[in-house]
Amino acid sequence: MRSTAWINWIARILNLAGSDRPVAVHGVQHLFHPPVELPAWPDEDHASRLVFITRDIEEATLAKGLRAFQAGGPDGYNPA
Repeated sequence: MRSTAWINWIARILNLAGSDRPVAVHGVQHLFHPPVELPAWPDEDHASRLVFITRDIEEATLAKGLRAFQAGGPDGYNPA
């Protein structure tokens, strides 16, 4: 049976290590645009923020995926 859960839209500004400028990311369903480095932060708050529009995905499942992403993958792999 096919899952009905999906992430429809992701967009936001990220504060990446090693960069003084913000990076914008945008994605819709399975299509993601290349990240874009912006010329400046819009205000003094340089915290990363992500917005997800989803359907049938539990918050805990999304949080687990984000933790795996931060660790470099589901098994903690980080090639850097």
